[in-house]
Amino acid sequence: MAYNPAENAFYACTGDRDIGGKHECHWLKGTYDADRDEWRWAVLVSDSSNSRYKSGGINFVDGKLYWIADANGPQPYDRGIFRCDPADLARPEAHTMLFNPQYESANMIIEDGVILASHYAPASPYATGFMISLDMGRTWAQYDLKELGRRSPVRFDRAANLRHRPLVAAIEQNASAVAQQPQAPPRKDQAAQHADQRGDRGVDDVGDDREDRNREDRNRDPCKGFHAMLPSG
Repeated sequence: MAYNPAENAFYACTGDRDIGGKHECHWLKGTYDADRDEWRWAVLVSDSSNSRYKSGGINFVDGKLYWIADANGPQPYDRGIFRCDPADLARPEAHTMLFNPQYESANMIIEDGVILASHYAPASPYATGFMISLDMGRTWAQYDLKELGRRSPVRFDRAANLRHRPLVAAIEQNASAVAQQPQAPPRKDQAAQHADQRGDRGVDDVGDDREDRNREDRNRDPCKGFHAMLPSG
């Protein structure tokens, strides 16, 4: 979920898969009426799990909407990091794909002109995979921090990333040569490996989520830590 200050509205994405022909993946837009203490939510788009609308990492920068999709199902996959005007969310032809990591990825943050996203370990050949763009998506690099083991980084914040030395060292070492690196070959029998790893996959925070730092973040940005009240049904 993310807040768009240009519209004074919150955007959220729900769901993961299709069950009985019904979609779980919905993009919602919510506004809050403080005088009435009332939320109003609208469904902007609904689609299958094998679409760019199965997504996360929602960000708004300079009036543009950015997100990362982890579509899965029968090939071809509709995955990647996308950008569009918020009003064009339901129009795929108006979207710009900034990067395609080839593998399932659904976590991303944008801070100070830098895009940082991660791979989903059970579906990727990377142990702890990151992708980064220092120029808002024009060029990209990918890194595998194998020393951390097989993990899927799922929560980013600026303070945590700055304290995470292996990640910072990898970024600083390669910052002068940011370019897309060759993709690793797909794993054989990826679905079977996914099932084998499901019980012990490493899902971990990147950095130290101390309560005092969370409190400081919320003071700087009142939207951080907000939990959306999604409509029922």
